[in-house]
Amino acid sequence: MDRLLQFVKFGIVATVNILSTYIIYIVMLQTTRPAEAMAIAYGLPTMVVLLFNSSWLFDHHQVGFKMICKYYLTYLCSWAFCVGNARFLGHFAFVNRMLIPLFCLAVVLPVVYLLCRNWVFSGAIKARR
Repeated sequence: MDRLLQFVKFGIVATVNILSTYIIYIVMLQTTRPAEAMAIAYGLPTMVVLLFNSSWLFDHHQVGFKMICKYYLTYLCSWAFCVGNARFLGHFAFVNRMLIPLFCLAVVLPVVYLLCRNWVFSGAIKARR
């Protein structure tokens, strides 16, 4: 039951992340290409998500240097995946540019959850048990 509640909380945080990423992407897409818009849109909300994840989701109120490094390495890899896919998919005329971030986020968010749960915030989870 505890893991289910945690996954639901992650879904709420992810929804906030997706909405903010998508809004920033749509705004940036007016003046840039999909890859650049995705790079900016994915990078900006990560600090807010870190604070939500550490304090509310994984109940870890002390954000240390090691945790921040793990967190940003996780998000750097997922950011690179999203930007790479946006660049790749942006070259195809039949791909709706408005749907690119939704595809990228749908693929990457479950991976980010597992990495956060089992690597970034694993100390907080072990301490609660």
